[in-house]
Amino acid sequence: GSPVIDLTATASISDISSALEFLPRRLSPKLFDWFNRAVVAGEVPQADFVLRGPLYAFPYDQGKGVFRVVMSVRDGIFDYSPKWPRLVDASGTLIFDGISLEGRNLAGKLLEMRFREAQAQMPDIREGVVEMSVQAQTAMGEALNFIRASPIASALGPRIVDVTGSGTMQSDVRLVLPTRKLHDYEVHGEFELQKATLGLIGVEEQLTNLEGMAYLRNMKITAE
Repeated sequence: GSPVIDLTATASISDISSALEFLPRRLSPKLFDWFNRAVVAGEVPQADFVLRGPLYAFPYDQGKGVFRVVMSVRDGIFDYSPKWPRLVDASGTLIFDGISLEGRNLAGKLLEMRFREAQAQMPDIREGVVEMSVQAQTAMGEALNFIRASPIASALGPRIVDVTGSGTMQSDVRLVLPTRKLHDYEVHGEFELQKATLGLIGVEEQLTNLEGMAYLRNMKITAE
């Protein structure tokens, strides 16, 4: 019969890219390429491993064993798509569980925008679809810089580069990213303006004390 393993261990990893060794070998080359590009840097102060079951059944997507790795991450840099700003100064918990990958209690920065309590998941690593949700309260100027550096700018037209802003905005954004076809992403967002001011470079008049909601649905924007 097939060899059976029963391993429990704890370790630290100075370079998070070494954790890519945990990925099932049966992944497509394109998906391996995405992981190698996306995981730029980071440290894992603690990683807890459980590997239990017949080796032939790894990664145990049929329930014939247990494969689970729980990693705490800090100082991470993730380049998940060339069209979107990098995630830097990232921290949180990454969990490999069978064929799934999940990020919990993620914090970090997208350009100047700092966020906490974000979540990410890849329900089936073999499919390679990443789902991310980020909630943040940010300054309008920081949010505008992020928008200009992302595909969202194309939905707003060329004059987005001339928009100025102050005040704050509460954002709730969800991104679905197929790693094999990065251009087929979906993005949905809700943005609550809180005493915000918007203007245009070279135009004296401004919109002030803005309150209300704006919604983004796959590059279509509506407001209330």
